Amino acid sequence: MTRGDALDADDKRGERSITWSRRAMVGGAAVAVPAIVLTATSPALAESVPSAPVTVTVSANPSSVATGRSTTISGNVSGGAANGAGQSVVLSWSDANVTLARTTLTTDASGNFSTTATVSESAESGTASITATSGGVSAATAVSYAAEAVTSVSISVNPSMVPPDSATSVSGTVSGASGPLPGRKVNLSSSDGSVIFSDESPVTDGSGNYSTDAIIMASSPAQFVTFTASSGGRSASTTLEVTSPG
Repeated sequence: MTRGDALDADDKRGERSITWSRRAMVGGAAVAVPAIVLTATSPALAESVPSAPVTVTVSANPSSVATGRSTTISGNVSGGAANGAGQSVVLSWSDANVTLARTTLTTDASGNFSTTATVSESAESGTASITATSGGVSAATAVSYAAEAVTSVSISVNPSMVPPDSATSVSGTVSGASGPLPGRKVNLSSSDGSVIFSDESPVTDGSGNYSTDAIIMASSPAQFVTFTASSGGRSASTTLEVTSPG
């Protein structure tokens, strides 16, 4: 039977069905034809992962200081696109007695930031609130301060022996439990009412020291003059010898 006869036979049965698979008939001969399969692959879509919410922390160490002292203000920023690294942090505070070394900071690779806050030497007592803000998120910490009690006052004169109509330097230190106290007022007096101080109420410097001059009048007799320094309820005295003129 030829291929034409086969097709006629199928037509007679009303079943014209030709199936092309892996072989084709050409001129009555069977020829192998490779099957071709086309596959379309859709690219995988990257899944979007939302950033963690921004979190800000801040603290003071120590949280309580004496006036004239400093404390470290530090904190951390986490979350966000960079997970806290390289973020801007703005610091604000509520008390004019407190000064921040820096008010705008940038976090390090770990999201950390740090600066110092100093309480004025002239402040008495109080509590300051310090707020750190980054990415619209804020956190606050409190710093309490008070004037540290004076535990000791010292005084000395140099030279300790002078003639009338001359001067001597009066100096000393005011200290508390933590060490020398800056910004403390010292009241000076002498047993000779004719002695003149350049400053009767000097204020200690950043190292807790004070200094002024005392002038011995020309009319002062030969004598021993007692000088007294008082501050914070504590006092100390020293003696100056006024020698005979000539």
